[in-house]
Amino acid sequence: MQIINPYRFPSGATPTYPLDDYTGADGAYSTRLLRSAYAGDCMYVRRSSDDLEAVIGFDADGNLDETALLAHTGANDGFVRVWYDQSGSGNDMSQAAHSLQPRIVNAGVMETLTGGQAALNNNAAPQHLAATLDVATCFAVMETSDTTSVIFVKTASVYVGAYQAGSSSATASGYVVQESYVDDVSVANHRGDLSTAVSDGSVHIYGLRITASTTQAWRPFGYASGGFEYDGKYSEIIIYPDDQSANMSGITGMINDKYSAY
Repeated sequence: MQIINPYRFPSGATPTYPLDDYTGADGAYSTRLLRSAYAGDCMYVRRSSDDLEAVIGFDADGNLDETALLAHTGANDGFVRVWYDQSGSGNDMSQAAHSLQPRIVNAGVMETLTGGQAALNNNAAPQHLAATLDVATCFAVMETSDTTSVIFVKTASVYVGAYQAGSSSATASGYVVQESYVDDVSVANHRGDLSTAVSDGSVHIYGLRITASTTQAWRPFGYASGGFEYDGKYSEIIIYPDDQSANMSGITGMINDKYSAY
């Protein structure tokens, strides 16, 4: 069981948990605790030297236990095989193929966002994790300088919530993007303008609503054909099976309390 000490949070404030206030997520993944009642671990990590894998939990502040992780990897790289679902739905994201696993430790040094939070890094295309999820609304914390990435994909060739400079398409295999948000601001062009908004190398909170949800094998920040593999870092993904338009600002704001994206 993870024991959280609220008096040791870096900000000096008691930690907040988005899933306590906004329930019903179908998948929730982060390098910090998202739900106060969650007693599981954060991720399952493989070290590059001998492929030994270890379960890594959270520290007393509710963040990824970097001490345990670096003790496991040593001076080697660490790659994420499983990112555990904190929603209670049991929809862990995973990747068995070594060459496709996102990196969390680079030669004994943590991968982090510019704000210092631990992050997964798709540093070599086409790295990705995948899970079968029912997706209607999603939130993600990301950092990239890549203008040709996809943010959220359903399959290898069908894009949802994708961006590509100069393109205005928002339709993919029957899924039409209703709204895209960057740092709680609506983005009209779901492809071209979205690329401009998020690919500046800064931390951003991305929000997406689509017209209908269907349970599919999703690849958040993952592989898509045509050279649009996501190249960048990400620390958090929260997925709901229903329309969260009334809660977009509330959820984004709670995420921002941690990452200070805006």
